[in-house]
Amino acid sequence: MKTKEERSIWTTSRLMGRRQAIKRTALLSGGMVFFKYSLLGQASSLSVPASATFGSKEERLLQLVVDTLIPTTDTPGAKDLGVDQFVLLMAKDCHGEEDQIAFYSGLHSMDAFVEKDFGQPFATCDTDTRIEALKR
Repeated sequence: MKTKEERSIWTTSRLMGRRQAIKRTALLSGGMVFFKYSLLGQASSLSVPASATFGSKEERLLQLVVDTLIPTTDTPGAKDLGVDQFVLLMAKDCHGEEDQIAFYSGLHSMDAFVEKDFGQPFATCDTDTRIEALKR
């Protein structure tokens, strides 16, 4: 049986991991807001709502982003919990066409940015590179 001190250390380290996950989630949210407003002019040139054009490539990209932000450890990660599907559901059901297009454009812009700055698409980057890309 663990002593009170051992349990305290384990809990603290676990919380620190969750704090990092929360920071990463906040970073992703901020990034999506930035992409929304910085690309709003470009988004209006798309005539099809994002919900109609969200394919397997975009779903895979979103899955990798959420899994990078909240990875699987001794507790389930974002991919295990289906966070990517929840985000898609919220984007499709709770946001208008303009916001969906901005979200879709933001994902594509992020992937293009990563390919330009890191020399490969987000999907083929290793975990450390993905974390570095999301920090930018």
